This record gives sequence, C-alpha cells and structure tokens, in this order.
Amino acid sequence: MNRAQGDWALRERFEQIVHDYHGKIFNFLYYMLSDREEAADLTQDVFVRAYAAFATFRGEAGIYTWLSRIARNLAINRAKRLQRERRTHSLSLEGESHEVLELAASDQPRPGAGLESEEVQKKVGMALNALPADLKEVIVLRDIQGFSYEEMCQIMGCSLQALKSRLFRARGALRQRLAPLLEGGPQGE
Repeated sequence: MNRAQGDWALRERFEQIVHDYHGKIFNFLYYMLSDREEAADLTQDVFVRAYAAFATFRGEAGIYTWLSRIARNLAINRAKRLQRERRTHSLSLEGESHEVLELAASDQPRPGAGLESEEVQKKVGMALNALPADLKEVIVLRDIQGFSYEEMCQIMGCSLQALKSRLFRARGALRQRLAPLLEGGPQGE
C-alpha cells in the first residue's frame, strides 16, 4: 500500500470513529460544561486533536476511552478558563449587586437523561451541576456515560481506590442535594 492509500484508509477509519462517537463525546462534554456551544466547540477540538494523534494511537485503551480522556482534559481546561473569566467579569462590575450565574443555575435540558418529568430532569441536572467538578465528573463518566471502573481510571489517570472513593463521595453529595426532591417527590411541590 502506498502512502496515498494509507492516508485514505486512515481518513476513512477516522471518519467512522467520528460517526460512532461524536454524539457520545458531545453528551459527555455537555454534562461536564452545561453549555451547548462550549460542548460543540470542544467536541470539534477533541476530534481535531484525536485526528492529529491518530496515526500514533497504540490502542492501549479503547477508542472511546481515549477520546473521553482528550475530552476530559479539554473540559477541565475550558472550565478553568470560564471560571477565571467569570471572576474577572464579577470584579469588573465594581461593587454592583450583579452576580455571575453559576452552571448550577442552568435551565437547559440534559440530552438523553431519560427521566419521566422535565421538572425532575431539570432538578437532577441542577443538583449535578452544583457538585464540584471532580465529583460531577465521576458521576457523568460512570452513571451517565456508563464507563467501567478500569476505563475511568484510564481517563482520569487515578487509582481504582481513589476512583471508588471519589464516586462514593459524589453519589453521597448528589443524594444530599436531591434529598428534598426525593422526599417530596415531583408531585409534592
């Protein structure tokens, strides 16, 4: 196979990967950032970076795990940048009583949540968004994206023990935030 044929085969294979995983990566980023535009931008960045590195991908992790690790790193960097921008914006208001809205106040519906009620879905999304980023991340990876513990350790670069501990804390924190909803139920409001 000559070089042109090899490049063509590589492009075709990568196009199939984009087709297979674009929606999953977008949903992961959307859950992490709670912003459709940011998630769409970062999804494109994930695949641009993945394509640039695809020829050297060794297959030590699954394709989806590899893409999710790239997405995670980009999401962390973007969230930090957005937080700095919010702080700068907040400081520029010079004492006015305006507040910068946090991601937890987002009223955007979550894709693929599969919840029966839009109201319940919104409250679960708000509770999830109110969690610290490290706790939110493990819930999204495990309970929403369905990654195995091994895949999560690869994506996050942590030990199994650290992962399980963080997941336990995350679920507890989410349960605490959802307690009023779970006690009263959706119709109790």
